Amino acid sequence: MTVCAIRKIQVKATPEEHVRQKFLQQMIGEWGYPPSLIMVEKALSELPLQNDTSKKIPQRRMDIVAYTKTGESLRPLLLIECKEKDNSKKALRQLLGYNYFIQAPFVALVTATHYTVIDAMTSRAIDGKPFYSSLRNISPFSTSTG
Repeated sequence: MTVCAIRKIQVKATPEEHVRQKFLQQMIGEWGYPPSLIMVEKALSELPLQNDTSKKIPQRRMDIVAYTKTGESLRPLLLIECKEKDNSKKALRQLLGYNYFIQAPFVALVTATHYTVIDAMTSRAIDGKPFYSSLRNISPFSTSTG
């Protein structure tokens, strides 16, 4: 068992969970993400969705969603899918399918050895580390606070 950095509960220490917790530690400790603006292992139906929800929402759980504040509202900034080792086209399709509902401007695929952050609008990889302040500054929410 391991303790989740965000949920503050014990979770089964699977290889994917190790990837998730390591990335969460980097997000909070190195890249400046406020823990209060991160959601972990939430169902799509539990998240504030940005897209038309008249379509049936899949019964799927997101690994990590980091938000930013826009006035009093939360806006998704970065949607993250963690995999033990598979960083494939299938994983990218899964991530982009989730993002259809969430509408984060950035998505990331994370494995134990590597991560790729992608601009969801252009499908181009973002160079460098995904600092919270950097992604906020180049996001559509760059004039927001939080």
